Amino acid sequence: MVKECCICGENAEVENTGEDCHSYIKYECKVCGNFIISIEIRGNIDKDKYASFLHYHNIFLSEQDKKKFWYLVSGKEVEKIQKRYPHNRVVTNQEIEDWYPQTFSEKINTILLGFSKLSKYDGSSIEMTHEQCCSAFFAKRYNYDNNNNESETTQEERNEQFEYIEDYLQGNKFVRIDKSSEKISITLLPDGLKRIEELQKIKTH
Repeated sequence: MVKECCICGENAEVENTGEDCHSYIKYECKVCGNFIISIEIRGNIDKDKYASFLHYHNIFLSEQDKKKFWYLVSGKEVEKIQKRYPHNRVVTNQEIEDWYPQTFSEKINTILLGFSKLSKYDGSSIEMTHEQCCSAFFAKRYNYDNNNNESETTQEERNEQFEYIEDYLQGNKFVRIDKSSEKISITLLPDGLKRIEELQKIKTH
């Protein structure tokens, strides 16, 4: 059944899972990938952080592994899921919070390393949809007040966030971005490749 993805808001194939049909919901989303989320946490997460986490962790998977499902669960559910589905990936809210970049520089570094994984060779173009770019650029699709009440950002606000990152990446000659077609085309430039090399050296030490 096609419904709205509970994380990014795009259309996704949605169904209740087998044994725990009242506790977990399965999503197959072109933006977020394949995941199964616990109803216990679904209404109490920062969806923007989950969207970026899934984007970056999916691009580093093989095509075969992308067919497997992420289990997004509470800490107390981990052991049960790992025993029942040992070949699937299980992640908790705390792990996503710990992974999420805290500074602007960390976000830019993550974006460039992600592009390096998606680029097939120097000078090749990476094609992404606008929603995929929103996840990659850590754009906020939602606002949360002090009581954790959620409201969607406007399309204008999302575009402003996208353009802010776009201007920085292109202004520093890290990438070239072409938005003239339905999909956004991104090409890493020499300065971007140099920055990626520096980041990879730091990671290996």
